[in-house]
Amino acid sequence: MKNFASVLMCTAVISITGCATPRDTHENLNAVLWMQTSAEYQMVATGAYRNARNAVNAAMADTSWTAAVEQQGKSYAALPPAIILDVDETVLDNSPSEALTVKKRTVYDVSDKEWDKWVRMKAATPVPGSLEFLKWAVERYPQLTIFYVTNRSVELEPETKANLMNLGYPLKEGADVIISKGDGVPSASDKSPRRSMVADKHRIIMLVGDDLGDFITGKGTPEERVAAAKAYQQYWGERWVILPNPTYGSWERALYKLGGSDAETLQAKFDKLKTAEK
Repeated sequence: MKNFASVLMCTAVISITGCATPRDTHENLNAVLWMQTSAEYQMVATGAYRNARNAVNAAMADTSWTAAVEQQGKSYAALPPAIILDVDETVLDNSPSEALTVKKRTVYDVSDKEWDKWVRMKAATPVPGSLEFLKWAVERYPQLTIFYVTNRSVELEPETKANLMNLGYPLKEGADVIISKGDGVPSASDKSPRRSMVADKHRIIMLVGDDLGDFITGKGTPEERVAAAKAYQQYWGERWVILPNPTYGSWERALYKLGGSDAETLQAKFDKLKTAEK
């Protein structure tokens, strides 16, 4: 089988040395452009949040309703209601940061500080429909608390809070409603322990996110992740509101072995493609 990763690494620039200097696979180009320019993305995101209003109304009228698997088998009906949302690509649009990565022909590196620089700029804008939905929710139901459970590091929490406040997102005064990675629980990216923190004191009426991990543990092979999601078929589109994000996420990390070289990662992705045989 032809090693497509090696071919891609050498196609951007033709020179006498043989191989391109920049990484030019275009993996994220269309995905970022779709999120930044397409009417389709605008309408999918806005529609998801508009439909969520009906679910909020139903949940507030029914105290047996919970959206958190962490509350199954527990007593929660008398607890005050809350909505839990992810932040990145659910509430805040970070596509300019992704676009910069595309233009630089690089990939996200956890040790790189470019992401930290972006967050400290406090320049993210609202995901379509998110701000209107949350303003509506707290105006209609003042007893409702909005929690933002994010895998941004706890060190970036002040900038995250400032970005949300500057845009007008509801942040209940006197309450710690931004729960970052490493905030009160071990710093693992699994959000279940942090959802449990909220669920101990609130009835969770809705979860909103762009990644399977915003609802349940999103690890495993692609096939295992699909099976895990289907096990909660009745939740999707009602108690669980999911936003599209083709640029990054646990779906992508499930495709390749962590810690491999860039060429190995690309090759693993090509190996996962299902093609029409000719």
